[in-house]
Amino acid sequence: MKKKLSKLAKDKANPASRYWRNKADAAWRTRVLALDRGVCAICGSDRLVNVHHLFDRSRKDTRHLVGNGISLCPKHHKYDRECSAHRGPVGFFAWMMRERPGMWGWLKTWLIVPVGCDPDYKARYVELSNAT
Repeated sequence: MKKKLSKLAKDKANPASRYWRNKADAAWRTRVLALDRGVCAICGSDRLVNVHHLFDRSRKDTRHLVGNGISLCPKHHKYDRECSAHRGPVGFFAWMMRERPGMWGWLKTWLIVPVGCDPDYKARYVELSNAT
């Protein structure tokens, strides 16, 4: 007789499960924060720093790419009308073109890439966790 697997065991066995997606999300956030030294990329604030996806999280092919993330304080993430990723995107992208031309170039190349299929979240978690 076969032994029944728990839900957690089933999730761990499925590389596209929510379990692995959440682990990959956490590893991605840690890597992006480390690259920006844990401070807002725009103003340097270290208070309540968020990590923003340049391409929406729902786009599975870019969700866990380190280049798709930037560390921002709440002001520059959501609230500043002149330069925030959500409320002031024109100013935000102008800042990015001026201050982070490499990131801007990367972003432009991904605009023409078609959206892919279901990713292997487990592989992305392992890749992000083992990166130096």
